[in-house]
Amino acid sequence: MKNQLFTLSFILFSAFCFSQCATSTNIYTFTQNSKKYEVIKELKNWITAASCAAARGGYLVEINSTAEQTAVYNSISSAGVSSTYTTVSSGGGIAYVWIGGTDITTEGTWLWDGDNSGTGLNFWSGQGAAGSGGGSAVSSRYNNWGKSSSGTINEPDDFQNNQDGAGIALASWPYGTAGQWNDIATSFALYYIVEYDCIDTNVIISDSTCGSYLSPSGKTWITSGLYQDTISRIGGCDSTISINLTFSTIDTTMSISGDTLIANHMTGTATYKWLDCGNGYSIVPGATTNKLVPSNSGSYAIVITTLGNCSDTLRCINVNKASINENNDASFSIHPNPSNEYIQINLTLINPKNYIIYNSIGEIVLEGTVKNKSEKVNISSLEKGIYIVKIGNKTQKLIKN
Repeated sequence: MKNQLFTLSFILFSAFCFSQCATSTNIYTFTQNSKKYEVIKELKNWITAASCAAARGGYLVEINSTAEQTAVYNSISSAGVSSTYTTVSSGGGIAYVWIGGTDITTEGTWLWDGDNSGTGLNFWSGQGAAGSGGGSAVSSRYNNWGKSSSGTINEPDDFQNNQDGAGIALASWPYGTAGQWNDIATSFALYYIVEYDCIDTNVIISDSTCGSYLSPSGKTWITSGLYQDTISRIGGCDSTISINLTFSTIDTTMSISGDTLIANHMTGTATYKWLDCGNGYSIVPGATTNKLVPSNSGSYAIVITTLGNCSDTLRCINVNKASINENNDASFSIHPNPSNEYIQINLTLINPKNYIIYNSIGEIVLEGTVKNKSEKVNISSLEKGIYIVKIGNKTQKLIKN
């Protein structure tokens, strides 16, 4: 076999770099013994076919065993190649398909030189009985030259002194039968078979990310799903990657329960890091869960990191521990408390009073007037958390579920 080095890692190729010498609709692919082959149904002379094979990362097929010969010959029929798709006038008037054998460099010295580099394995020397005779296999290497019914090897014969390329016959001719090899002039335009020292592979992986995902071949995906990506490697073989892709999202909301700050994003894979915003965003020691009970009033934020190394920092939240204590001397009451939809504000005195509801950072979220000593207030639009209800100079803590 031609000694070629192939990397085990995926190497990406631009479509402009990969050979365009053959159209995909004219290619029939098959495998044999963990190698990839292509029957290319485009008419090219032997030299051009070898050049195209090399440009695609392979070489014109090198046949070294009966099993490989059988697989290659059967593939021609499987590819839909007619036994009469063309004729070679100086090859018995039948059709052939190019393989990688040639004695272009030295007459009578047959090499497997499917990329026309001038070097390759010497498998045959001399001519068969239809020529000058005396030819033989080198080191008993495999060959399938045209022969008579008695087993006499007739080919190669270098008819007209210009037959330097090997082809597989698709029908019988005076010196052989279908499937056997004949040497023919390299100038004839024939179909050809390319061999690669690798095989197409299929890989299934799972990955997690955030924002966007760049596939090995350069595609960009932005939503979770199962995707397929195909990349070309040295040697003409493709690798198909099935990617089960998960995009991570981070819940950036926060709530307060009593004197506890709570990040609402909770997954088993997330990590948490609390920051003291008023102290140069320093890390709060030991605060590694989604909850924080501050020692002092102040402003705090949390960094959440999840699958795919996705990270987000929630905004700083002000905590005034004193402001969320209930004022038991307030001249009004609230019920139910906690509540998730409506509250009833009841006044001790009958005089109408204005009420204001603040969130945990002192922003006004609702306000109105309590009339006739009682008022029903809709709080369904508020986020879960701790709120302060103020009437006059009195306050009450409200918990929104």
